[in-house]
Amino acid sequence: MTHRPCDDCLAPTDCADMVTLEDGNHVCPSCELDDRRKHGSPYDRGGADSYYGRPYAPHYWPEGTYNGYPVSHKDMTTAQVKEYYKGFHDNESAGNFKDWGDE
Repeated sequence: MTHRPCDDCLAPTDCADMVTLEDGNHVCPSCELDDRRKHGSPYDRGGADSYYGRPYAPHYWPEGTYNGYPVSHKDMTTAQVKEYYKGFHDNESAGNFKDWGDE
């Protein structure tokens, strides 16, 4: 079994469990999940759009939501669009939607 440190937390991780991020870093599954959850990430924005009942419209904010400038669908990589879709779909599947209090 080969181990290497996670590029984020430096924990030794079985290479078979490592995830390669778009930036080329190799991270453990725990750090990958943290990367997905960063505010403004494609996954985060997909989930938020679903939660608030907004239409499917891939985008993300590299510096965090409403900080800096958003990246629109046309400038996103295929992997980023897939992450947005996953966030949107995960929230749709969970049925976690904003209660607007009008029912």
